[in-house]
Amino acid sequence: MADLIELSAEFTDRLGPTEQVRAVLSGPTGTLVATDFRVLAEDSHIPLTEVVSVATAGNSLSGGALSIRAEHTELRCTGIPFEQAQRFAAAVRSGLARVQAAAWMPTQRGN
Repeated sequence: MADLIELSAEFTDRLGPTEQVRAVLSGPTGTLVATDFRVLAEDSHIPLTEVVSVATAGNSLSGGALSIRAEHTELRCTGIPFEQAQRFAAAVRSGLARVQAAAWMPTQRGN
């Protein structure tokens, strides 16, 4: 069963008209929101086109952490259940795959 987290207006006000939320991760160090195009934190964001790494650490006994890095920015969430960190990372990686596929998709032209 999916964990349900209500998004604050702080995040919903920043979403574009066609931007869909793919995953939300909330812990003692803050909240991260993965959308179709970017990963948002309270005070910053990283477009998926700029993500260079997505990493999780920890285990099911001690808890987990998540790090999403761009060239000059890093978003982190720590003190969370490891399984939630893994699910959020999977959602971000899925978004990266969609963005990369769109960038490499050949342009179709009519005859």
